[in-house]
Amino acid sequence: LIDLGVHRVVLEAPDLLDFRRGPEPLTDACVPPADLDALRDLLEAVTSHPEVRAGHVHVSVENVKACLFTDEVAELFSQVLAGGSPNIGIETGSAEHMRLIGKCGAPPDVVRAVRVAKAHGLSPYVYFIYGLPGESPSTVEQSVRLMRELCSAGAGRIILYGFRPLPGSAFSDFPAPSRDDPLARRMRRAAARMNRQMKQTYVGRVIRGIAAEPSWSHHGHTMVYPLAEGPVMTVPGGFSPGTLMDVRITAVLSQSLLMGTPLRVVDERPS
Repeated sequence: LIDLGVHRVVLEAPDLLDFRRGPEPLTDACVPPADLDALRDLLEAVTSHPEVRAGHVHVSVENVKACLFTDEVAELFSQVLAGGSPNIGIETGSAEHMRLIGKCGAPPDVVRAVRVAKAHGLSPYVYFIYGLPGESPSTVEQSVRLMRELCSAGAGRIILYGFRPLPGSAFSDFPAPSRDDPLARRMRRAAARMNRQMKQTYVGRVIRGIAAEPSWSHHGHTMVYPLAEGPVMTVPGGFSPGTLMDVRITAVLSQSLLMGTPLRVVDERPS
């Protein structure tokens, strides 16, 4: 894939920390702990490619459970995936709601995991889901309060998904929520406000990104996606798709879009 021009490789799973964890079948979400040796072998093998070492390809990890994300795991990630953004799922800020939907752990576990990640130089993302079965004004307010606490603890972004029932699952008969539902709007607006505030920390930073397509909001600009995790950028000028460049961030345009100035083309690909 790298030889074909791929710049981003994401190791995805319901939880990467379950990789070779304990004897089969695994029936406890949090016991035994992650197999650090197996994880190190996997991550070092994937990141040993010359293009990864040269900074032309980024390897990232997405979903991890808070109960498995220990200091030892964070230290491993900081050594092999420096500056990464592991995604930690919480779904809801209500401990009782978590129990009702079968989510392991409790809100304090996620706050602890975010602080651990931040202490090791990582920028953790935390995701919530609006419209879950059992959602109420109380659970939404608890979620919004937890979002604020997580931002203060060092979360780099609040990711918000909408619930969708999976056929054949325990929740298959529950309806999907409307984005215009008052509870959904409350969570979406809170997450958007916090994410925009956090984006201010990007101003002045230099980010390596990949040119994609002409900007849909700024004439004569190009959309640039970050090589690592982070918001999309728009930069002046026309660049061929696949061009790798360093961009200095100059302004925050929205919760998910930054304005930047191209500094240096690292790798230019033909159109």
